[in-house]
Amino acid sequence: MQKNFKTLFIFLVIMSPVFGVSAFAEETGAGDDLNVIEMELDKSAPRQDSTYVPGAQNQKIDANEDKLEVQNNKLSDFSGLGRLAPFSEISVLQKRFLPKTERIQFTGAFTTITNNPWFLTMGVSLKAAYYFSEALGVEGTYTTMTSSQRQAASELHTNNIVSADSFGFPKNYLGIDAKYTPFYGKMTWLNHKIVPFEHYFTGGIGNTSVSTGGSGFTIHVGTGQNFALSKRFAVNWDFSMMMYSAKSTDGTVQSFSDLLLTVGMSFFYPEAKYR
Repeated sequence: MQKNFKTLFIFLVIMSPVFGVSAFAEETGAGDDLNVIEMELDKSAPRQDSTYVPGAQNQKIDANEDKLEVQNNKLSDFSGLGRLAPFSEISVLQKRFLPKTERIQFTGAFTTITNNPWFLTMGVSLKAAYYFSEALGVEGTYTTMTSSQRQAASELHTNNIVSADSFGFPKNYLGIDAKYTPFYGKMTWLNHKIVPFEHYFTGGIGNTSVSTGGSGFTIHVGTGQNFALSKRFAVNWDFSMMMYSAKSTDGTVQSFSDLLLTVGMSFFYPEAKYR
């Protein structure tokens, strides 16, 4: 019996660690705690500052910034774009294709008066302009005109025995204008050619001689455009008004407001070498 007691004692000593671990696991729930420990380790793991976005090559979105949702390589949330800083310090500079500073513009043109009910008046204009800058210049103009009676003038003479010649028509004009060119740009010609152009305004004074023999001080204002063919040649048009007073054949003073349409071609001198 003593031998059996010793054998039982040795068995309990050997198996006590196993029973102790089993009892500790049952009392503390060690199996569950292992799962809890793994979850805590996952939570405490350091996170990266940026997150890789699947489907967008080499793109990273900062975790601290507003995130843009990326779906099928397409941005679907643009709410953050409203906070982008404008390019306030970026300027676009475009040189004029047809420079004019310190150059002379010689122009030959055909002109006609569009608002005279009695006479069809056409003529030739010669102009010379000098430009102090791209925007400002001074221009001298000489225009000579010839007229023929319209149908209304013939009917007036037939029905009322009144000659329209007594009303008078302009024969020539000599004047000087200030020229201001604030606008310039480019346009397409039949979708095949880019044509640079500029828009100008003129205003000045002069003298107009009329067919009745009189003449009158004239105020001249107008506007027009130059279309550049090269840095030396351009075609142009302008629409202007001459306002003046002159005596008729019976000695009375008449006031005139002639509207002139002018179309011509210009040559610039000297050649532009600085553009």
